[in-house]
Amino acid sequence: MPALSQNPMFQNLPLKLVVTPVLITGATLVGRRWGDAMSGWLVGLPLTSGPVVFFLALDQGNRFAAVAALGMFYPGRTVQDPENNYWFAVRLIAKLPTIVAAFTRIRRGDEYVPPRDDLEFSENFLYMLSERRPDAIVCQVFDACLILHAEHTMNASTFCGLI
Repeated sequence: MPALSQNPMFQNLPLKLVVTPVLITGATLVGRRWGDAMSGWLVGLPLTSGPVVFFLALDQGNRFAAVAALGMFYPGRTVQDPENNYWFAVRLIAKLPTIVAAFTRIRRGDEYVPPRDDLEFSENFLYMLSERRPDAIVCQVFDACLILHAEHTMNASTFCGLI
């Protein structure tokens, strides 16, 4: 019968016995300092990347860390794969309005408003910000603003100088 130290299940046992209480204590301290939402967010991340994203949040800010955390939940890890990069970009663009709206509401002290599948892009974003369904004209103006920003990709004076 092989010794317990040679059993793969027990090889990292000392590390697990040390790391687990440290992570629980860290999540508790994060919850006391920044609230339950941040603590739950940290605990919900994969074990190997949670601490890294936490330090990214401290160094670069919450918005940067929120976008960085999205990469941890998808299986494609090869950055040289164009198809993987395409689908990551699609998922990132789809989730950024929710992140921005949630961050804005939480910063104001309001509750997070989940997105609705029955609303268009602009209407959904404005709904998540205000918890009210916006008027059609407001959505059209916001759509036009998004298109103008996407088409120019630079500030107005640079654009005028190029014309």
